[in-house]
Amino acid sequence: MPTGKSVPKQRPLVSVGEAGDLLGISESAAYRLAAADALPGLVRLPGARMRVRARVLEAWLNGQEPSAAPFAPGEIGKSEWP
Repeated sequence: MPTGKSVPKQRPLVSVGEAGDLLGISESAAYRLAAADALPGLVRLPGARMRVRARVLEAWLNGQEPSAAPFAPGEIGKSEWP
């Protein structure tokens, strides 16, 4: 199901809408997947916000099994979000 688009390398997390775009589905469909906990790499943040781990999404798009570890070494604590 790859769309030819790539996951942003500089950000560890992408929005659910961006994940939908990368998957080639609508933003509302991506949010439905997220609500059903069916979106790989989903992270629930305070205030009902959700993001998707870019590394996990990219692995899933490439047909790889997402890693059980939520972060790569050195990735913990690195956040582009305020």
